[in-house]
Amino acid sequence: MGIHSTYYDLGNTESRNKSQSTVPQSPVSPAIEHDATFYNARAIRKAQLGELESAIADFDSALRIQPNEALIYCNRGLAKFKSGQYESAIADFDSALRIQPNLAAAYHNRGDVKADLGKFDEAIADFDEAIKISPDDINAYNNRGNAKMALERLEEAIKDFDAAINLQPDFVPAYNNRGLAKIKLGLLEEAIENFNAAIKIRPDFVPVYNNRGNAKAKLGKFEEAIEDYDVVLRMEPNLPEIYSNRGNVNVELNRLEEAMLDYDKAIQLDPSDAHAYNNRGNTKVTLGKFEDAIEDFNEAILIQPDTASFYNNRGTARGQLNQHDQAITDFDMAINIDPNRPSYYTNRGVAKVLLGRHEDGKQDMLSALNLAKNDVKFQSKIEDLLKRLGSS
Repeated sequence: MGIHSTYYDLGNTESRNKSQSTVPQSPVSPAIEHDATFYNARAIRKAQLGELESAIADFDSALRIQPNEALIYCNRGLAKFKSGQYESAIADFDSALRIQPNLAAAYHNRGDVKADLGKFDEAIADFDEAIKISPDDINAYNNRGNAKMALERLEEAIKDFDAAINLQPDFVPAYNNRGLAKIKLGLLEEAIENFNAAIKIRPDFVPVYNNRGNAKAKLGKFEEAIEDYDVVLRMEPNLPEIYSNRGNVNVELNRLEEAMLDYDKAIQLDPSDAHAYNNRGNTKVTLGKFEDAIEDFNEAILIQPDTASFYNNRGTARGQLNQHDQAITDFDMAINIDPNRPSYYTNRGVAKVLLGRHEDGKQDMLSALNLAKNDVKFQSKIEDLLKRLGSS
């Protein structure tokens, strides 16, 4: 989701509030206290090395000795989170907060887990609590901003990124995320300014070049976009999404063979990327390679069978091969998944007309016309088709 909190050493336990403890605590000898500290410290080292399961086992040992230590629950929760044990991680953060209700890190980390689970409103509530307790936590502002951005609460998200930057003016992730929010708002030049600021502070921060490239592509600055993608690939040559992005821009520049090479590489690096297959299929359609295109759409549908556009695109390719019955089946599937896309009705209507089913085709075009009320250009296209149909 965002930037996670760090692990905590136990250190001086007297400074932490344990008055809210829900687990009775008997006196602990200095030797046993040291043992819990030892296990916690060793677990932290293991977690930092990526040895998460072994770290969790050490946190378990620490909690058997000191079952009422909130920070150990918080640390174990973070290790579980990083190992993908989300519900168990939340349970640990819950335990930490029952013992120490003012532990900002537990709220923060629980918010991160909930955000990764798509529970953005609950995540925001946790980040709110973390910020109340620790109002200088730049990561909490940043991660709350990310959760708000996921809910399309973009102006609020930008305020959180602003707060993080005000607290730490060289905090690169907040510039990057504020740029992403501005892309969503269509403020592309402002987005690029944020990405530029991030790059000035940290020239080796890979994601920001990709994001700046995307913003430039949306502005039609395709050559500059490719330059940004090239920078990313020089630093990280095995990122499939960058090849896909560069392929999309090469299509815009009508460099279709170069685009094909980019999609090939994206698929080689990530054979589960349905959109790379789809985009390569669309490029093959443009090149007149309809049979090959259908094979790519088949792969895309196999990976991601609930995406309407994949069926529509395969239907279009089948139509080019005069496979109109099969094309109609594809357009049916697209409409079942997304019944509000006028182009799917238009495509199905054309296929029906080509099979001599003029009235059925006309009804599809009328449906498309009704759905495209706010698109004057598309309405004009459909009306033209209807006139031609009426005169045939």
